[in-house]
Amino acid sequence: MMSMDLLALIAFGIYTVLFAVLRLDWRIVIALGLGQLVSATVMLAVEAQHWADTLAIWAYCFLASGAILLLIQNIREGKRGNRGE
Repeated sequence: MMSMDLLALIAFGIYTVLFAVLRLDWRIVIALGLGQLVSATVMLAVEAQHWADTLAIWAYCFLASGAILLLIQNIREGKRGNRGE
């Protein structure tokens, strides 16, 4: 049986691919990641260490996903820019 961490990683992979294929804005993903970081600090303030750790991991996944989507967007725009020259 797969662990929950592996399932979450697969879900973020699918999420990233869907955002790339549908050409959705990468800033949404970055905003979600930053929101998760804020939530993690709140959980630390109320001494819910386990939830804070989980939210921090999710935030990392959102931010990594956003960086990948930004890279994909830059590659797409670079290809479009080269065609016009």
